[in-house]
Amino acid sequence: MKTFAKAKGWTMALSAAVLLCTAFMQRAYAQDQDDPPSRVARLGYMEGSVSLLAGRRVRLGGSSSQPPDDNGRPNLGRQRFSRRACEIQGFARANRTACCLVVARARLADINGLDNLIAEPENVALAQKLSDDAITLVRENGKVLPLKAIKKSAVLLPYQAPQAIRNRVVTVIFSDDVRLESGRVFERQVRIRAPDAHIFYVDPRIAGAMSADVLRAVDDAEIVIAAVYAVPAPGVRGSGGAVRPTDLTGILLQGILDHATEKTAVVAVGNPYLARDFLGIQNYLCTFSTASVSETSAVKALFGEVPIRGHLPVSIPGVAQRGAGIERPMQ
Repeated sequence: MKTFAKAKGWTMALSAAVLLCTAFMQRAYAQDQDDPPSRVARLGYMEGSVSLLAGRRVRLGGSSSQPPDDNGRPNLGRQRFSRRACEIQGFARANRTACCLVVARARLADINGLDNLIAEPENVALAQKLSDDAITLVRENGKVLPLKAIKKSAVLLPYQAPQAIRNRVVTVIFSDDVRLESGRVFERQVRIRAPDAHIFYVDPRIAGAMSADVLRAVDDAEIVIAAVYAVPAPGVRGSGGAVRPTDLTGILLQGILDHATEKTAVVAVGNPYLARDFLGIQNYLCTFSTASVSETSAVKALFGEVPIRGHLPVSIPGVAQRGAGIERPMQ
């Protein structure tokens, strides 16, 4: 609050300075109303102010050494006009600087009140809508999407048996590190719609040890979802992030495609170039972001809860050109 009060005091002080400068200029312009050079100077001020705001340096009036008039006497009128023009130009520059300082000070915010501004419901709803609209279906074989959600019969009591895990829907989440938050929102959204889903988390450290269990579940599954979290990295060709063709995670993803490519939906959470390294993908969905709203949008699109109408903003070599996208209505 002290920072906010101090900033507010600076803003009021600078505003007062701008008003004083403006009043002083108006008083100076009101003098010598019958003097032609002063009227020309007022017009020059207007032109000079516009030029200064446009970032150009202009010359107002004559120079300090003007040629004599027709009678051979010094041209004092032009010299007085030149001095007045210089003063006006200086006032305009000072006025512009003061205005910039006022705007800069007005940008300060009370950091103690940020909790009341961030993540407001209307802002979150807008972010979710934008994320839903960005979902792009690049490839589809017509055999997987949309997925069917399981309707819950009743809420389980504390001592009742929990929902058994089956291999009807197998979800494999690829990330850089399974200890991080990547995939947690995706998992929750899948379990809301398919409580019996079998979900695996895989990263480069444990991909080799988990490959046998994952492929066994994939063989028994009706539907397979492979969610790959990858953020574009400078200087890294291909998918980047958690999955590369030569890594253990890439080998596992290729194994999933070899075992069940027709019933597998691959979701590129972040980097859309994943499919360039895995050309066998038949169902391919892109989110272009790893934010939590994008994870939610991806699951909603998989289950047909939102229309899919996105188009690629970039070309994926060997896969699709910029502007490609398969549109699907909400189911």
